[in-house]
Amino acid sequence: MERGVDLAVISSHNAKDACRSFEGMVISLHGLTAGYLTYDQVRATGKIFHPNCQHHVSPVRDINLLPEKLRQKHDQKMKALRM
Repeated sequence: MERGVDLAVISSHNAKDACRSFEGMVISLHGLTAGYLTYDQVRATGKIFHPNCQHHVSPVRDINLLPEKLRQKHDQKMKALRM
């Protein structure tokens, strides 16, 4: 928060369990950025950031700095979760 960063990307490593649904997704770490699931929301699903989970988050200053391919992956993950 000291650096003004609220968005982060969930790591990807081709998980075989339910974590794979969240790989590459951009989330709001502190709930300060509208339109993004928060860290607490995705963790509350019990599908990611569980015991033995190897995923981590990488802070992002601006989503526009991410490669287009990663932004598309985020959009696909969000659409899949809405279904």
